[in-house]
Amino acid sequence: MRPWLGGHHVYASFMVPTRYTPRTKYEVTMVVRGFDHAFVVRGGPDEQYADDVFAGPGYYLLHGYLPTRVALWFLVHARFGDLQDPCSWTLVFIDQSP
Repeated sequence: MRPWLGGHHVYASFMVPTRYTPRTKYEVTMVVRGFDHAFVVRGGPDEQYADDVFAGPGYYLLHGYLPTRVALWFLVHARFGDLQDPCSWTLVFIDQSP
């Protein structure tokens, strides 16, 4: 996390089973505990390696970027440490099937 470097340097990387392919059946968002807003998640089944993290067989990586202004909100409210806690980040899959 380095929000002072400019746009979207605060993010989480999620290792997701390949059965959850977001582009076909699911809409994917990310929420951060303590902030009432969902954020767009990038990546897909073709992404296997990023930032010294390798997705094993049957998995792929998704990245959820937090806008810098939101990271600064956490900093101003003395909650910046919450962003470093992996339990604060949640990936949400919404089924798009009829």
